[in-house]
Amino acid sequence: MLKRSTINASVSPKGSLETLSQREVQQLRETGSGSVYRLFRQCALAILNTGSHSDNAKTILEAYPDFEVKIHQQDRGIRLELINAPADAFVDGEMIASTREMLFSALRDIVYTQSELENKRIDLDSSEGITDYVFHLLRNAHTLRSGVEPKMVVCWGGHSISTEEYKYTKKVGHELGLRGLDICTGCGPGVMKGPMKGATISHAKQRNLTGRYLGLTEPGIIAAEAPNPIVNELVILPDIEKRLEAFVRVGHGIIIFPGGAGTAEEFLYLLGILTHPDNQDLPFPVILTGPKSASTYLQQLHDFIGATLGAAAQQRYRMIVNDPAEVAREMVIGIKAVRQFRRERNDAFHFNWLLKIDESFQHPFEPTHEAMAGLNLTREQPLHQLAANLRRAFSGIVAGNVKENGIRLIEEHGPYEIRGETTIMRPLDRLLQAFVEQHRMKLPGGSAYLLLCCCAFAARGETLRLVTDAWAPYVYEEDGQATGLDYEITQTVLQRLGIELELQFLPWKRCLLALEHGQADGILDIFHLPEREAGMLFVAEPLSDVELVLFHARNRPFRFTSLEDLRDLVIGVSPGYWYNDEAFRTSTLFSREEAQSHEANMGKLIRHRVDLVVNDRRAGLYLIAQMGIEGQIDYHRKRLGRDHLYLALRKDPALQPLAQAFARELRRFKREPAYARLQARYARPHERQP
Repeated sequence: MLKRSTINASVSPKGSLETLSQREVQQLRETGSGSVYRLFRQCALAILNTGSHSDNAKTILEAYPDFEVKIHQQDRGIRLELINAPADAFVDGEMIASTREMLFSALRDIVYTQSELENKRIDLDSSEGITDYVFHLLRNAHTLRSGVEPKMVVCWGGHSISTEEYKYTKKVGHELGLRGLDICTGCGPGVMKGPMKGATISHAKQRNLTGRYLGLTEPGIIAAEAPNPIVNELVILPDIEKRLEAFVRVGHGIIIFPGGAGTAEEFLYLLGILTHPDNQDLPFPVILTGPKSASTYLQQLHDFIGATLGAAAQQRYRMIVNDPAEVAREMVIGIKAVRQFRRERNDAFHFNWLLKIDESFQHPFEPTHEAMAGLNLTREQPLHQLAANLRRAFSGIVAGNVKENGIRLIEEHGPYEIRGETTIMRPLDRLLQAFVEQHRMKLPGGSAYLLLCCCAFAARGETLRLVTDAWAPYVYEEDGQATGLDYEITQTVLQRLGIELELQFLPWKRCLLALEHGQADGILDIFHLPEREAGMLFVAEPLSDVELVLFHARNRPFRFTSLEDLRDLVIGVSPGYWYNDEAFRTSTLFSREEAQSHEANMGKLIRHRVDLVVNDRRAGLYLIAQMGIEGQIDYHRKRLGRDHLYLALRKDPALQPLAQAFARELRRFKREPAYARLQARYARPHERQP
């Protein structure tokens, strides 16, 4: 690595840290050690690299390994001593003014954040407490200005975009500035700089000397993306979630420009909030826009929202292609509606108190491998919760590509794995493939393939071929369609894993032969026997529990306390079925008679052609209810035994990961309300809930 030019300097604050109490000075001096100091050093180095093209925190830190910052007390407050600082931050030995302002803004926010966390008044366990915390952070930074008419437009988009897209963001910013609107972005390069640059020109044309260029960031992002020099107000929030909440609380409208995974994360966060039922009538203008060259990207993002969140989410924004003036006009109209709405409800202009933000959007998400694999990307949840989990998925993708900790986790443990329903995972996969093809993310190592390495998707459209013998209510056919408790459980789990299910009904012995000859990938609903392990790979978690009992005709009751009571009787059994009670299975006290189906066994029972029929209690009761013979058949309450039904796959090492993933997802599903509802639907017929 080439040696970078450095400088030693002493810098005093100008602005928010000029006047300090002795206690505040002591707090700042104490910052010079421990984890808070390391955080400030990292942010300070990024700010001193303003204008740098690097978006990798690790690269920036490695470029200046000897950089240090020391905090000294002086009469008026504090002074920073910078050792081996980037020389580009200085002109003739003097630090550039905007850099100095942002440097002390970072110190202010980091120290205040730490101070607030130590304050017992802060409540981070409730949604209201978190919002109050964000409010205090913004107020401490002098961001909230009461009495000022709504005019803050938030601009989101990529940090690494094409020249044409960047010029388009400047044109939109110019149109916004001509109409007296201020700009708020993530304060980095690309879309975070373009609208600000355009607005500076139009503000100058309109002789607007109070134009605001607000940059909201967080330590992980500012360390990877140095702020752009146009920012005249910098606020560092403690984490992604607080930063996102600050955007929607301070902004009066949001424009989404072309970007990559980070932009998709922000868009999903916003739509998740706006689709919450409590925000249904709350005006909040959102525009998705870009130049003509980005029309394909805009349509892909729009289609992804439709495929995953539906038309309700699409109705919360407007898509405008290649028309900066129309974007600005539409935003002005939207902000007028915001102004009127807040006046009618006496809500503040400077902070959107009425906006409902569900608590699931407010807590930090740490994208570990376990957390990413555990995301619930299914439709068995409210719309805004699905949006929250999709947002977390993109948060992990961003972390794995540009954040120091995320990059390190990927290097140490390999790619993240995300699972979900095929109808969600396929659109997600298509969108990410489009990001790669359009070079919309600047990735470690310079290879677009690394984006997919950060997310190993289970959803690739595979089809799992299963066979089974109908055994209601676990698995059976109704009107030519497969259904049943275990069928629905299996289908749900496979959907979450992104795998299609193909099920064929066969007589039981043919099911076993199909698996043996490689004509099927697995058998649905089978008992786990040691002798079967040689040719079958059993999923560790059972699908259902069974309770084997003896059914009898009501007009021919039998005493049954032990096997001796069954002497000389004829018991109906099913061919190829396993009965786990060894004494019953090997007994010679009675004879066994096979029938072609479970229905045939029950028919023989009421015609007295067999004395008893052995079957699972739930399956037997379900069957006699379907046959309309409840009044003719009963069962002995004494059980023959208990067992479990499993999914067994073909003995193939390639299927081992699927067996493990299926077991994990099945355990997760069993803890959800949807599983309890499914069990209730397949209870005994007279117990079934509507």
